[in-house]
Order: sequence, then C-alpha cells, then structure tokens
Amino acid sequence: MSEASRSGLQALRALRTQLPDPSAPLRALEPIRQLCAQIRLEHRIAESLQAVPVQAGPLNSQGVVVRTLNRLQQTSPAYLAALVRQMDTWATLQALMEAAPEAARQASGKRPGPRAPRPRGP
Repeated sequence: MSEASRSGLQALRALRTQLPDPSAPLRALEPIRQLCAQIRLEHRIAESLQAVPVQAGPLNSQGVVVRTLNRLQQTSPAYLAALVRQMDTWATLQALMEAAPEAARQASGKRPGPRAPRPRGP
C-alpha cells in the first residue's frame, strides 16, 4: 500500500471517529417523541374513562375501575400516567410472549404435533 493511500485511510478513520453514531437516536426528535407519547397517554386515559357501562350498579367491576381512575386522575395525574405506561408495557410483553411460540413454530417449519406419552411410575 502506498504512503498516500495510507494517509488517506488514516484521515478517513479520523473523520469517522468525529462523526456521530448513525444508530444513535436523533436528539432533535426527542421533544416530538415525548409529545407523541404524552398524546397517546392522554388518549388512552380518556378512552378508558369513557368506557362506563350504561346501567352499571355500584359494585360493577368496570364501573369501580372507571371511578378509581377518575379519582386517581384528580389526585395524582403523574401516578396515573406511570400506571398506564406500566400496564401498556405489560400488555405488550404479554402479546410478545403469546406470539413467540407461533413465531418459533413458523421459523422451524414444524407443526405442533401430539406430545409423547409420559412414562408411568410404579
């Protein structure tokens, strides 16, 4: 390799270390992401607060949950936001866990078959 190509290669490596990581999230988009997350959160809360059954009795579980969410919204909106985020995370994880066996089956190309009988003990 010639001296000129080595120096050019070194210059490119030096330039590459000065550039930001292309896989890193853009800092300029962070306020927009936060705003979108806040709008989604407010929409989820409003949606759940409107889901009151028409003639729910005082012990109707859905009515109790809606009244509790209303009270929590008035008392501590930040706690309600954290609770809703946590529940969304749980729902996402549950959906991923349910999809995992199906994805593994499709990747292997096998169909779930009958299980082998277990040996019986004495």
